[in-house]
Amino acid sequence: MHVRLSALLLVAFVGCGGSAGPETPTIDSVSPAFGPLAGNITITITGTGFTFDGAEPNKVVVAGQEAILASAIDDNTLEVVVPPGTAAGDAPIFIYNQNGHVTTNGKFAYTALPTITQVTPRDIVYDSLTTKVTVSGSGFMDQGAGEVTVNVAGAPAVDVVVNSDSELTFTATPGVPLSLHDLEIVDGRGAVTKSNAIRYVPSLAKGFLMFSKSPATFAWFYDPVGKQLVRIPNSPDRVPTSRPGYRALVVDAAGQYWAHSRDSLFGKIDFQTQSFDTPIPIGARVNAFVRKGAEIFAITHNGRFGKVDLETGSFTLIGSATIDCCGFGLALLNGTMYAASESGISTIDPVTGLRGALVPMSPSYHFADMRELDGVLYGVTRYGQLVSIDPTNGISSLVQDFGVEVSAMETFQ
Repeated sequence: MHVRLSALLLVAFVGCGGSAGPETPTIDSVSPAFGPLAGNITITITGTGFTFDGAEPNKVVVAGQEAILASAIDDNTLEVVVPPGTAAGDAPIFIYNQNGHVTTNGKFAYTALPTITQVTPRDIVYDSLTTKVTVSGSGFMDQGAGEVTVNVAGAPAVDVVVNSDSELTFTATPGVPLSLHDLEIVDGRGAVTKSNAIRYVPSLAKGFLMFSKSPATFAWFYDPVGKQLVRIPNSPDRVPTSRPGYRALVVDAAGQYWAHSRDSLFGKIDFQTQSFDTPIPIGARVNAFVRKGAEIFAITHNGRFGKVDLETGSFTLIGSATIDCCGFGLALLNGTMYAASESGISTIDPVTGLRGALVPMSPSYHFADMRELDGVLYGVTRYGQLVSIDPTNGISSLVQDFGVEVSAMETFQ
Protein backbone atom coordinates (compact mmCIF):
# COMPACT_ATOMS: atom_id res chain seq x y z
CA MET A 1 0.00 0.00 0.00
CA HIS A 2 1.43 3.42 -0.97
CA VAL A 3 1.60 5.94 1.85
CA ARG A 4 2.31 9.66 1.78
CA LEU A 5 4.98 10.67 4.29
CA SER A 6 3.97 13.48 6.55
CA ALA A 7 6.13 16.42 7.38
CA LEU A 8 6.04 15.37 11.04
CA LEU A 9 7.65 12.03 10.22
CA LEU A 10 10.50 13.72 8.38
CA VAL A 11 11.06 16.23 11.15
CA ALA A 12 11.04 13.46 13.74
CA PHE A 13 13.56 11.44 11.74
CA VAL A 14 15.91 14.41 11.31
CA GLY A 15 15.58 15.20 15.00
CA CYS A 16 16.87 11.70 15.78
CA GLY A 17 20.13 12.43 14.01
CA GLY A 18 19.39 10.85 10.62
CA SER A 19 20.29 13.74 8.32
CA ALA A 20 24.04 14.13 8.60
CA GLY A 21 27.22 12.10 8.74
CA PRO A 22 29.57 10.32 6.34
CA GLU A 23 27.24 7.34 6.09
CA THR A 24 24.19 9.41 5.05
CA PRO A 25 22.65 8.08 1.76
CA THR A 26 23.43 9.92 -1.48
CA ILE A 27 21.91 9.70 -4.97
CA ASP A 28 24.10 10.01 -8.05
CA SER A 29 21.87 8.74 -10.86
CA VAL A 30 18.54 7.06 -11.69
CA SER A 31 18.05 4.70 -14.61
CA PRO A 32 15.82 4.76 -16.54
CA ALA A 33 15.19 8.45 -16.05
CA PHE A 34 11.53 8.19 -17.14
CA GLY A 35 8.59 6.02 -16.21
CA PRO A 36 4.88 5.79 -17.00
CA LEU A 37 2.23 7.27 -14.73
CA ALA A 38 1.02 3.73 -14.10
CA GLY A 39 4.32 3.01 -12.34
CA ASN A 40 5.22 -0.63 -11.74
CA ILE A 41 8.59 -0.41 -13.49
CA THR A 42 11.95 -1.08 -11.84
CA ILE A 43 14.49 1.73 -11.65
CA THR A 44 18.09 1.49 -10.51
CA ILE A 45 19.37 4.19 -8.17
CA THR A 46 23.13 4.56 -7.78
CA GLY A 47 24.72 6.40 -4.89
CA THR A 48 26.09 5.51 -1.45
CA GLY A 49 24.92 4.56 2.00
CA PHE A 50 22.27 2.00 1.08
CA THR A 51 23.69 -0.86 3.19
CA PHE A 52 26.32 0.87 5.34
CA ASP A 53 26.40 -0.42 8.90
CA GLY A 54 23.39 -2.67 8.21
CA ALA A 55 21.24 0.25 7.10
CA GLU A 56 18.60 -1.86 5.35
CA PRO A 57 15.68 -1.68 4.88
CA ASN A 58 15.71 1.53 2.84
CA LYS A 59 12.47 3.45 2.43
CA VAL A 60 12.00 5.14 -0.96
CA VAL A 61 9.35 7.73 -1.74
CA VAL A 62 8.71 8.88 -5.35
CA ALA A 63 6.70 12.08 -5.79
CA GLY A 64 5.14 11.62 -2.34
CA GLN A 65 4.22 7.93 -2.77
CA GLU A 66 6.16 5.17 -1.05
CA ALA A 67 7.57 2.50 -3.34
CA ILE A 68 6.20 -0.96 -2.64
CA LEU A 69 9.63 -2.56 -3.10
CA ALA A 70 13.14 -1.21 -2.56
CA SER A 71 15.99 -3.72 -2.60
CA ALA A 72 19.61 -2.84 -1.96
CA ILE A 73 21.95 -4.76 -4.25
CA ASP A 74 24.98 -3.29 -2.45
CA ASP A 75 25.91 -0.07 -0.72
CA ASN A 76 25.95 1.77 -4.06
CA THR A 77 22.96 0.24 -5.84
CA LEU A 78 19.26 0.28 -5.03
CA GLU A 79 16.51 -1.29 -7.13
CA VAL A 80 13.06 0.25 -6.71
CA VAL A 81 9.63 -0.61 -8.13
CA VAL A 82 8.13 2.77 -8.93
CA PRO A 83 4.64 3.48 -7.52
CA PRO A 84 1.90 5.02 -9.69
CA GLY A 85 2.15 8.76 -10.18
CA THR A 86 -0.51 11.43 -10.10
CA ALA A 87 0.87 13.85 -12.68
CA ALA A 88 3.43 13.90 -15.46
CA GLY A 89 6.69 15.72 -14.82
CA ASP A 90 9.63 15.70 -12.42
CA ALA A 91 9.21 13.22 -9.56
CA PRO A 92 11.44 13.94 -6.52
CA ILE A 93 12.96 10.83 -4.96
CA PHE A 94 13.41 10.65 -1.19
CA ILE A 95 15.44 7.84 0.44
CA TYR A 96 15.88 7.29 4.16
CA ASN A 97 17.29 4.62 6.42
CA GLN A 98 18.86 4.47 9.85
CA ASN A 99 21.86 6.48 8.66
CA GLY A 100 19.94 9.47 7.34
CA HIS A 101 17.99 10.64 4.32
CA VAL A 102 18.47 12.29 0.96
CA THR A 103 16.20 13.95 -1.61
CA THR A 104 16.96 14.51 -5.27
CA ASN A 105 15.14 16.38 -8.04
CA GLY A 106 15.54 16.26 -11.78
CA LYS A 107 16.77 12.67 -12.01
CA PHE A 108 13.43 10.90 -12.63
CA ALA A 109 10.15 12.00 -14.22
CA TYR A 110 6.73 10.53 -14.90
CA THR A 111 5.87 10.69 -18.57
CA ALA A 112 2.53 11.74 -20.02
CA LEU A 113 0.44 9.15 -21.84
CA PRO A 114 0.82 9.08 -25.62
CA THR A 115 -1.77 11.04 -27.58
CA ILE A 116 -3.42 10.66 -31.00
CA THR A 117 -4.42 13.89 -32.74
CA GLN A 118 -4.94 12.75 -36.33
CA VAL A 119 -5.19 9.56 -38.38
CA THR A 120 -4.68 9.90 -42.16
CA PRO A 121 -6.34 8.51 -44.14
CA ARG A 122 -9.32 7.55 -42.07
CA ASP A 123 -11.02 5.78 -44.97
CA ILE A 124 -9.34 2.59 -46.16
CA VAL A 125 -10.58 0.46 -49.06
CA TYR A 126 -11.65 -2.72 -47.32
CA ASP A 127 -9.58 -5.19 -49.38
CA SER A 128 -6.44 -3.06 -49.74
CA LEU A 129 -3.11 -4.59 -48.69
CA THR A 130 -0.97 -1.52 -49.28
CA THR A 131 -2.63 1.48 -47.62
CA LYS A 132 -0.15 3.39 -45.46
CA VAL A 133 -1.72 5.14 -42.49
CA THR A 134 -0.03 8.07 -40.73
CA VAL A 135 -0.76 8.75 -37.07
CA SER A 136 0.10 12.15 -35.58
CA GLY A 137 0.26 12.79 -31.85
CA SER A 138 2.90 12.57 -29.13
CA GLY A 139 4.73 10.10 -26.95
CA PHE A 140 5.79 7.64 -29.65
CA MET A 141 9.59 7.80 -29.25
CA ASP A 142 10.99 10.03 -26.50
CA GLN A 143 11.16 9.70 -22.71
CA GLY A 144 11.04 5.96 -22.40
CA ALA A 145 8.44 5.22 -25.06
CA GLY A 146 10.36 2.11 -26.07
CA GLU A 147 8.66 -0.44 -28.33
CA VAL A 148 5.39 0.74 -29.86
CA THR A 149 2.42 -1.50 -30.67
CA VAL A 150 -0.46 -0.32 -32.86
CA ASN A 151 -3.79 -2.16 -32.68
CA VAL A 152 -6.71 -1.76 -35.08
CA ALA A 153 -9.93 -3.37 -33.87
CA GLY A 154 -7.86 -5.18 -31.25
CA ALA A 155 -5.49 -6.77 -33.79
CA PRO A 156 -1.83 -5.71 -34.22
CA ALA A 157 -1.09 -3.56 -37.27
CA VAL A 158 1.83 -4.43 -39.54
CA ASP A 159 4.90 -2.51 -40.74
CA VAL A 160 4.80 -0.06 -37.82
CA VAL A 161 7.49 2.60 -38.24
CA VAL A 162 8.05 5.29 -35.61
CA ASN A 163 9.35 8.33 -37.47
CA SER A 164 9.50 10.68 -34.50
CA ASP A 165 7.93 11.28 -31.14
CA SER A 166 4.97 12.86 -32.93
CA GLU A 167 4.49 10.60 -35.97
CA LEU A 168 4.31 6.93 -36.85
CA THR A 169 3.06 4.93 -39.82
CA PHE A 170 1.67 1.45 -40.38
CA THR A 171 0.14 -0.61 -43.18
CA ALA A 172 -3.57 -1.23 -42.78
CA THR A 173 -4.79 -4.80 -43.06
CA PRO A 174 -8.08 -5.68 -44.85
CA GLY A 175 -11.35 -5.32 -42.96
CA VAL A 176 -15.11 -5.68 -43.18
CA PRO A 177 -16.62 -3.08 -45.56
CA LEU A 178 -18.34 -0.13 -43.83
CA SER A 179 -17.10 -1.11 -40.36
CA LEU A 180 -15.65 1.47 -37.96
CA HIS A 181 -12.72 0.61 -35.71
CA ASP A 182 -10.81 2.09 -32.79
CA LEU A 183 -7.07 2.70 -33.03
CA GLU A 184 -4.92 1.93 -29.98
CA ILE A 185 -1.27 2.80 -29.40
CA VAL A 186 0.62 1.08 -26.58
CA ASP A 187 4.20 1.85 -25.57
CA GLY A 188 6.35 2.31 -22.51
CA ARG A 189 4.51 5.51 -21.63
CA GLY A 190 1.09 3.89 -21.54
CA ALA A 191 -1.84 3.39 -23.91
CA VAL A 192 -4.19 5.67 -25.81
CA THR A 193 -7.26 4.87 -27.93
CA LYS A 194 -8.94 6.96 -30.61
CA SER A 195 -12.52 5.84 -31.20
CA ASN A 196 -13.76 5.20 -34.75
CA ALA A 197 -10.38 6.23 -36.15
CA ILE A 198 -10.47 3.80 -39.08
CA ARG A 199 -13.35 3.24 -41.52
CA TYR A 200 -13.23 0.47 -44.09
CA VAL A 201 -14.96 1.61 -47.26
CA PRO A 202 -16.03 -0.13 -50.47
CA SER A 203 -14.59 2.72 -52.55
CA LEU A 204 -12.97 6.13 -52.18
CA ALA A 205 -15.56 7.56 -54.58
CA LYS A 206 -18.97 8.96 -53.66
CA GLY A 207 -21.93 6.76 -54.35
CA PHE A 208 -24.86 4.80 -53.00
CA LEU A 209 -25.25 1.84 -50.70
CA MET A 210 -28.07 -0.37 -51.90
CA PHE A 211 -29.57 -3.25 -49.95
CA SER A 212 -31.47 -6.06 -51.60
CA LYS A 213 -33.82 -8.80 -50.49
CA SER A 214 -31.29 -11.46 -51.45
CA PRO A 215 -29.55 -13.35 -48.62
CA ALA A 216 -26.53 -13.98 -50.88
CA THR A 217 -25.14 -10.42 -50.65
CA PHE A 218 -25.29 -7.90 -47.83
CA ALA A 219 -25.22 -4.79 -50.05
CA TRP A 220 -23.76 -3.10 -53.11
CA PHE A 221 -21.90 0.15 -53.54
CA TYR A 222 -22.42 2.03 -56.80
CA ASP A 223 -20.78 5.18 -58.08
CA PRO A 224 -23.16 6.65 -60.69
CA VAL A 225 -20.43 8.86 -62.16
CA GLY A 226 -17.53 6.43 -62.45
CA LYS A 227 -19.91 3.46 -62.90
CA GLN A 228 -18.02 1.49 -60.24
CA LEU A 229 -20.03 -1.36 -58.73
CA VAL A 230 -18.70 -3.11 -55.61
CA ARG A 231 -20.38 -6.11 -54.06
CA ILE A 232 -20.25 -6.06 -50.26
CA PRO A 233 -20.21 -9.68 -49.12
CA ASN A 234 -21.77 -11.08 -46.00
CA SER A 235 -19.54 -10.70 -42.93
CA PRO A 236 -18.45 -13.88 -41.14
CA ASP A 237 -19.99 -12.27 -38.03
CA ARG A 238 -23.31 -11.53 -39.70
CA VAL A 239 -26.41 -12.53 -37.77
CA PRO A 240 -28.85 -14.18 -40.23
CA THR A 241 -32.36 -12.73 -40.55
CA SER A 242 -35.54 -14.31 -41.81
CA ARG A 243 -36.16 -11.42 -44.22
CA PRO A 244 -32.92 -9.87 -45.56
CA GLY A 245 -32.73 -6.21 -46.47
CA TYR A 246 -34.22 -3.02 -45.03
CA ARG A 247 -37.48 -1.19 -45.53
CA ALA A 248 -35.76 2.18 -45.10
CA LEU A 249 -32.30 3.53 -44.32
CA VAL A 250 -30.82 6.83 -43.13
CA VAL A 251 -27.40 8.15 -42.11
CA ASP A 252 -27.35 10.48 -39.10
CA ALA A 253 -25.28 13.64 -38.61
CA ALA A 254 -22.45 11.60 -37.06
CA GLY A 255 -22.23 9.29 -40.08
CA GLN A 256 -23.92 6.32 -38.39
CA TYR A 257 -26.43 4.32 -40.43
CA TRP A 258 -29.88 3.52 -39.02
CA ALA A 259 -32.46 1.24 -40.59
CA HIS A 260 -35.92 -0.26 -40.30
CA SER A 261 -35.58 -3.90 -41.27
CA ARG A 262 -37.99 -6.10 -43.13
CA ASP A 263 -38.09 -8.11 -39.88
CA SER A 264 -39.69 -4.99 -38.32
CA LEU A 265 -36.66 -4.14 -36.19
CA PHE A 266 -35.11 -0.68 -35.94
CA GLY A 267 -31.70 0.54 -34.85
CA LYS A 268 -28.17 1.56 -35.66
CA ILE A 269 -26.32 -0.84 -37.97
CA ASP A 270 -23.14 -2.50 -36.72
CA PHE A 271 -21.39 -3.12 -40.03
CA GLN A 272 -18.89 -5.49 -38.44
CA THR A 273 -21.67 -7.97 -37.68
CA GLN A 274 -24.07 -6.54 -40.30
CA SER A 275 -26.79 -6.52 -37.69
CA PHE A 276 -28.39 -4.00 -35.36
CA ASP A 277 -26.57 -2.58 -32.39
CA THR A 278 -29.30 -2.88 -29.75
CA PRO A 279 -32.48 -2.83 -31.87
CA ILE A 280 -35.43 -0.90 -30.47
CA PRO A 281 -39.16 -0.83 -31.25
CA ILE A 282 -40.30 1.77 -33.77
CA GLY A 283 -43.62 3.55 -33.61
CA ALA A 284 -44.50 3.06 -37.27
CA ARG A 285 -43.69 0.93 -40.28
CA VAL A 286 -41.40 3.26 -42.20
CA ASN A 287 -40.87 3.00 -45.96
CA ALA A 288 -38.59 6.02 -46.44
CA PHE A 289 -36.26 8.17 -44.32
CA VAL A 290 -34.37 11.37 -45.00
CA ARG A 291 -32.23 13.57 -42.75
CA LYS A 292 -32.44 17.35 -42.69
CA GLY A 293 -29.83 18.75 -40.32
CA ALA A 294 -30.18 16.78 -37.10
CA GLU A 295 -33.82 15.82 -37.76
CA ILE A 296 -34.95 12.55 -39.32
CA PHE A 297 -38.12 12.62 -41.45
CA ALA A 298 -40.06 9.60 -42.65
CA ILE A 299 -42.97 8.31 -44.71
CA THR A 300 -44.88 5.35 -43.32
CA HIS A 301 -46.32 2.47 -45.34
CA ASN A 302 -49.75 4.17 -45.34
CA GLY A 303 -48.33 7.44 -46.71
CA ARG A 304 -48.16 9.44 -43.48
CA PHE A 305 -45.37 12.00 -43.11
CA GLY A 306 -43.56 12.80 -39.86
CA LYS A 307 -40.37 12.70 -37.80
CA VAL A 308 -38.60 9.80 -36.12
CA ASP A 309 -36.56 9.96 -32.93
CA LEU A 310 -33.59 7.66 -33.58
CA GLU A 311 -32.97 7.00 -29.91
CA THR A 312 -36.51 5.93 -29.06
CA GLY A 313 -37.97 4.95 -32.43
CA SER A 314 -41.03 7.12 -31.83
CA PHE A 315 -42.86 8.57 -34.85
CA THR A 316 -44.44 12.03 -34.70
CA LEU A 317 -46.99 12.85 -37.39
CA ILE A 318 -46.62 16.17 -39.23
CA GLY A 319 -49.81 17.49 -40.79
CA SER A 320 -52.66 15.35 -42.03
CA ALA A 321 -51.84 14.97 -45.74
CA THR A 322 -51.11 11.50 -47.06
CA ILE A 323 -48.89 10.47 -49.94
CA ASP A 324 -50.59 8.30 -52.54
CA CYS A 325 -49.55 4.66 -52.84
CA CYS A 326 -47.07 3.19 -53.57
CA GLY A 327 -43.28 2.86 -53.55
CA PHE A 328 -42.33 5.93 -51.53
CA GLY A 329 -39.21 8.04 -51.86
CA LEU A 330 -38.07 10.95 -49.70
CA ALA A 331 -35.05 13.17 -50.41
CA LEU A 332 -33.50 16.62 -50.18
CA LEU A 333 -32.34 18.48 -53.28
CA ASN A 334 -30.66 21.87 -52.85
CA GLY A 335 -32.33 22.20 -49.43
CA THR A 336 -35.84 21.41 -50.70
CA MET A 337 -37.54 18.23 -49.54
CA TYR A 338 -39.26 16.04 -52.15
CA ALA A 339 -41.65 13.14 -51.72
CA ALA A 340 -42.35 10.65 -54.50
CA SER A 341 -44.63 7.71 -55.19
CA GLU A 342 -46.09 6.01 -58.24
CA SER A 343 -48.49 8.97 -58.50
CA GLY A 344 -45.69 11.47 -58.99
CA ILE A 345 -43.24 13.74 -57.21
CA SER A 346 -43.72 16.99 -55.31
CA THR A 347 -42.16 19.18 -52.69
CA ILE A 348 -43.16 18.57 -49.09
CA ASP A 349 -42.94 21.10 -46.27
CA PRO A 350 -41.03 19.56 -43.32
CA VAL A 351 -42.79 21.93 -40.90
CA THR A 352 -46.42 21.57 -41.99
CA GLY A 353 -46.36 18.37 -44.03
CA LEU A 354 -48.14 20.14 -46.91
CA ARG A 355 -47.24 18.96 -50.42
CA GLY A 356 -46.65 21.17 -53.42
CA ALA A 357 -48.10 20.56 -56.86
CA LEU A 358 -47.87 16.91 -57.89
CA VAL A 359 -45.76 16.34 -60.99
CA PRO A 360 -46.47 13.01 -62.74
CA MET A 361 -43.43 10.82 -63.31
CA SER A 362 -42.45 9.78 -66.80
CA PRO A 363 -42.09 6.86 -66.68
CA SER A 364 -43.74 6.00 -63.38
CA TYR A 365 -41.78 3.90 -60.88
CA HIS A 366 -42.34 1.93 -57.71
CA PHE A 367 -39.50 3.43 -55.64
CA ALA A 368 -37.52 1.66 -52.97
CA ASP A 369 -35.70 4.89 -52.04
CA MET A 370 -34.61 8.29 -53.32
CA ARG A 371 -31.46 10.36 -52.65
CA GLU A 372 -29.46 13.35 -53.89
CA LEU A 373 -25.80 13.11 -54.85
CA ASP A 374 -23.75 16.05 -56.16
CA GLY A 375 -26.84 18.06 -57.07
CA VAL A 376 -28.60 15.23 -58.92
CA LEU A 377 -31.74 13.53 -57.59
CA TYR A 378 -31.69 9.75 -57.93
CA GLY A 379 -34.26 7.10 -57.25
CA VAL A 380 -33.85 3.35 -57.06
CA THR A 381 -36.84 1.22 -57.91
CA ARG A 382 -37.97 -1.91 -56.17
CA TYR A 383 -36.72 -3.90 -59.16
CA GLY A 384 -33.19 -2.50 -59.08
CA GLN A 385 -33.28 0.32 -61.62
CA LEU A 386 -31.32 3.43 -60.66
CA VAL A 387 -32.72 6.53 -62.37
CA SER A 388 -31.97 10.24 -62.31
CA ILE A 389 -35.02 12.45 -61.75
CA ASP A 390 -35.85 15.99 -62.77
CA PRO A 391 -38.43 17.00 -60.12
CA THR A 392 -39.57 20.02 -62.13
CA ASN A 393 -41.01 17.93 -64.97
CA GLY A 394 -41.01 14.38 -63.58
CA ILE A 395 -38.79 13.04 -66.35
CA SER A 396 -36.48 10.25 -65.25
CA SER A 397 -33.55 8.66 -67.07
CA LEU A 398 -32.17 5.18 -66.52
CA VAL A 399 -28.65 5.21 -65.05
CA GLN A 400 -28.14 1.53 -64.24
CA ASP A 401 -30.24 -1.62 -64.08
CA PHE A 402 -28.93 -3.96 -61.39
CA GLY A 403 -31.39 -6.72 -62.14
CA VAL A 404 -32.14 -7.49 -58.49
CA GLU A 405 -34.82 -6.38 -56.06
CA VAL A 406 -33.63 -3.40 -54.02
CA SER A 407 -35.19 -2.61 -50.65
CA ALA A 408 -33.38 0.57 -49.54
CA MET A 409 -30.66 3.03 -50.54
CA GLU A 410 -28.52 5.66 -48.84
CA THR A 411 -25.62 7.87 -49.91
CA PHE A 412 -22.07 6.98 -48.99
CA GLN A 413 -19.32 9.57 -49.14
